[in-house]
Amino acid sequence: MIRTELPIPRAFSSLLDVYRNYGHDSNAISFALTWLAGARMVVTGNVPGVQSVDELSTETAWRSLEAAGLPLHGIHRLLHADKETRTKSLALGKEIINSLFRDLGTQPWEVLPTLTSAAKSSREVEAMVSLEVAELMLDMLGEPEQDLWIPFDRWGMLSILAMRRGWCVNAAPMLGEMESTLPLLTAIEFGTPQHSRLDANIERDRDGRPLTHASHVLACPPISLKMHESRLAQWDSSPHDWERLVRSETWAVRELVNRCKKKAVFLLPAGILFKLGQEQRMREYLLRRGDKNNELHSVVGLPMGAYLASVLPTAVMMLSPGENNETSLMVDLGQSRRALTNIDELILKNRRVALGLEDDSENACRVTREEILCNEVSFAPSRYLRKSFEIGPNAVPLKNLCEVIKSPVIARDDSGEEFLELGIPELGGWNATGQSLEKKVQIKARQLPPTLQEGDVVLSVKGSIGKTGLVGAVDPHAVVLSQSCIALRIAPTQRGDVSPEYLLMYLRSAAGQAQLEALQAGATVAHVSPQSLLSSFLVPVPDIPTQEVVKADYQRLCQLEQQVADMQKQMQEIAGQHWSA
Repeated sequence: MIRTELPIPRAFSSLLDVYRNYGHDSNAISFALTWLAGARMVVTGNVPGVQSVDELSTETAWRSLEAAGLPLHGIHRLLHADKETRTKSLALGKEIINSLFRDLGTQPWEVLPTLTSAAKSSREVEAMVSLEVAELMLDMLGEPEQDLWIPFDRWGMLSILAMRRGWCVNAAPMLGEMESTLPLLTAIEFGTPQHSRLDANIERDRDGRPLTHASHVLACPPISLKMHESRLAQWDSSPHDWERLVRSETWAVRELVNRCKKKAVFLLPAGILFKLGQEQRMREYLLRRGDKNNELHSVVGLPMGAYLASVLPTAVMMLSPGENNETSLMVDLGQSRRALTNIDELILKNRRVALGLEDDSENACRVTREEILCNEVSFAPSRYLRKSFEIGPNAVPLKNLCEVIKSPVIARDDSGEEFLELGIPELGGWNATGQSLEKKVQIKARQLPPTLQEGDVVLSVKGSIGKTGLVGAVDPHAVVLSQSCIALRIAPTQRGDVSPEYLLMYLRSAAGQAQLEALQAGATVAHVSPQSLLSSFLVPVPDIPTQEVVKADYQRLCQLEQQVADMQKQMQEIAGQHWSA
């Protein structure tokens, strides 16, 4: 919502109302910006033949603005409306601009905060970035030097902020010409839609293939766009034997880092930091691209709010082609734990931490390339911000001890075979579970699903991560897992070394839970991948006496749990024996 105490927000809000009174609201923001841009050009004397903002009530003045280079797509509907609507709306717009001019005159008109406020309550906010996130990205690039390419700037804000800092901006669009508001913002900022430090030309070879390169890149790639089905395909320079990256986010990182000489800063969905598939291939490419050099400079995890129209957590990633970073800075500014935190306030408070200028052991650390390679090439900062814990002697990866039982594929109709389901509600107790199940599910009948057996250790790996339970005496062909769980079954060759009871106790220990927390990933729903669990979760293998002590403690916990249950039942019976419903 726009607060209208100040002149710019008040004029902007009034212009939005003018447009909505005669048209639809889908282009209202461009309409308001066009008025402000036209007025700014007039008051700075950059429109031949137009001397006063009073003349903006005439179509002739607007045609003069168009001849001076101002795009009029924002008021196209108005100029082609019927005469009565056109006359009335132009007169209203002129009065709004006159009031603004009386308040501010020719001093600078700061419109960007008002633009983002308006966008938050509009349907036009696709690809608009928070101002504080944009400023952080520019901070990461450092002092202006040479040129800065901003290939995705639908709203023009990034280019304006960069030019304010002194950058020469190349706004060559990778998605082709769009009705960008950049010329409008440039006119509001500088009094003319053109500027000596702004260029949007694309360098091409004789076949029309884009050749554009830059010393620095600042990119907010489109999300989930299929590269080969868009204009991005003409920019693709990957060799034919390269395994293609088809989604716009992963493709843009690889393509742009190859077109950048010094620094490249990207705003990306958080999933690109930890997902398997092409996201992992992209991360592996970045780590190995510089041969022995580590070109990954830093990663800053952010909560939702970086994109005004999206609830996805994001991350800012900086690469420095040709340089060797001894370590990479990993910063977690609330990617998952503080999803409700105001992102602008979060960045203002932690800007120096995000830039590596201030230490914060809770939210930031530095890691080597070797550490990243040993952690499934994960770029997620939370993976490395582990709590200090003691794993114990003779620790081995979980894959050396267990096999994983996964949940089956649920049938979408009643054509499947019926099974009992064990899930998160049955976990958390010490005594064996699975004997009193009621929930049933339909499983696709094409193949027998993986079923649970006595002695399996069930672990929740999605949502409420870390809840565990030991499966008791169940029909070995009747019970399956819920979609939020996996089961760990001790391998036959390891049953003499580790018992299910010991594994359950370790998973519930402080060290076990800390490891599970460190392995969590997820842009919207936290989860632990079975692959990460098997390869990265370490279990100390005890000697026989130690295992017997742990097993005895487990039995004691089961007895105590049963005693508590019996006492609670007695308490309920005593409290309710005198009166009945």
